[in-house]
Amino acid sequence: RGHEELVFGYDARLLRKVWIHRLPKGAPQVADSVRRLGRMTRIRWLGGKRSDDANWDAYEAPSGKPFLTLLSRRLVWGSVRYWLLDLAEELRAGLKDESVPAVLGLDRIWITADGRAKLLDFAAPETGGKTAAGTPATRAAASSVAGRLFLKQVAVAALEGRVPGADSAFGRPVAAPLPLHARCFIDRLASLQDFGAVIEGLRPLLRRVASVTRWRRAGLVALS
Repeated sequence: RGHEELVFGYDARLLRKVWIHRLPKGAPQVADSVRRLGRMTRIRWLGGKRSDDANWDAYEAPSGKPFLTLLSRRLVWGSVRYWLLDLAEELRAGLKDESVPAVLGLDRIWITADGRAKLLDFAAPETGGKTAAGTPATRAAASSVAGRLFLKQVAVAALEGRVPGADSAFGRPVAAPLPLHARCFIDRLASLQDFGAVIEGLRPLLRRVASVTRWRRAGLVALS
């Protein structure tokens, strides 16, 4: 068969759920840089096999949900800012050790039960065992520029509660109520120098007010 498949499994020895990523015949081995990953922002590779009749890799199956399944409504900046920081730190580390996934897409983000964002090497499974609906908004992860455009897309998708078109997220403001400091950061996110600049810009915002209050919103309307 010439397609990939992601199924749920169970490790009876270690008593834990796993994801089995089935691959077509001739698929390359997982890179050593990915096998060694131990960061909280990636899933752990547990083992794999390549043969004429079986090609698969096993990964930890974290609790949580695919990012795409959360986009039925607008998500709050108070959560989104932490996800952006997780992804920015992972992309910076991934470029350094050459473990960045070959493709960056909204369907390749997993949000854990404790509110962390993990970057996946394949489309996320739904909690029912199926693969999450794909999105055309994917980019080759060959550079820091592609990664920063991806982060802007993540921000727009989360805050607007929908999947934006491939390029519609980059040339306009976010259509959602946001504190001014958050809006300014998102507007300039894709143009920042590198992931270090993204992280330095985000960290102070974790201590700032995360929502526009009713009285503040009323003041903005009065001034408009």
